[in-house]
Amino acid sequence: LPISLVQTASTLPTLLFGLHAGALADMMDRRRIVLTTLWLLIAVTVMIGAAELGGVLGPYALLLGTFLIGIGFTFYLPAQQSNINELVDRVDLPRAVGLGALSFNLSRAIGPALAGAVAAWLGSGSAFIGSAFFFGVMIYVVQGWKRPPSSLVQPTTSTARRVRTPASSIACSSGSVTERRTVAMPRASPLELRTASTIARLSAPWQVA
Repeated sequence: LPISLVQTASTLPTLLFGLHAGALADMMDRRRIVLTTLWLLIAVTVMIGAAELGGVLGPYALLLGTFLIGIGFTFYLPAQQSNINELVDRVDLPRAVGLGALSFNLSRAIGPALAGAVAAWLGSGSAFIGSAFFFGVMIYVVQGWKRPPSSLVQPTTSTARRVRTPASSIACSSGSVTERRTVAMPRASPLELRTASTIARLSAPWQVA
């Protein structure tokens, strides 16, 4: 039962906040989200490790810490994985996505093995402290990265839809020159469309029926 509760506490944040984390990664600065979640992960892992080394870590504190770590990773992963298209050129994007998936799967395979070895050698508290150290290394790397300007295409006069109003055509007395007043109709960006779709899914009471 305790093992199942720990697994539930680690995966429940994905179920509760996964959709919100993806929408937040699209709407906010991903670098800031990554740094915030990494600091959260450092704080929680250091507290759990210190409590374990001090012999005061209880089951409820462990479940709460596990839940907070799950929240951190739930918001961290979408923001981190979405950064790939901003770090490489478009021609290198397929290979970068493949390498990112490979590194993620390798870390899931090698990380628990290393943590288990450290926990068996020095104790589980030391394993948490070592995890916090690697989070600090990631913060150092991310702080040196500057997010490039947004590449979303904004509607311009040439691409916007033109609407001719009844009073937009003013014919000169000679009838040879006509001035056309154009009105640029706003177009929804992909980010706005995705956000509206997310809000619609979250606020659809008919899904429960």
